[in-house]
Amino acid sequence: MALLPATAIARMECVCANLRSLSSSGDDQLWGTKFADVFGEVQGLEPGSSLSMAVATTWKQRFVRTVMKKRKQERARNLAEEQALMRHWDWGQQAQLQVLVRRAGDAAAN
Repeated sequence: MALLPATAIARMECVCANLRSLSSSGDDQLWGTKFADVFGEVQGLEPGSSLSMAVATTWKQRFVRTVMKKRKQERARNLAEEQALMRHWDWGQQAQLQVLVRRAGDAAAN
């Protein structure tokens, strides 16, 4: 399972209780490795440490919170860029439509 991307592991957990149990049995090792692979080593954020207890109790929860935070930051950045472009340039209807289509695509992807 360690070779699978994190999204595949999360989807696999939704299939049945046995697969969910299988992926949860090595939570610290599996999700800790996935966290390090995707976000890099982070000292002091091991599950059970005082800092991580306020944020999340397991590596999986920490992974999910970090992914959600990054997605939110990216959406905010994209929105700010779009608003700045629309303020500073006189966009035609076609350009405005492209922005709306892009937003709809981003919303569908999340």
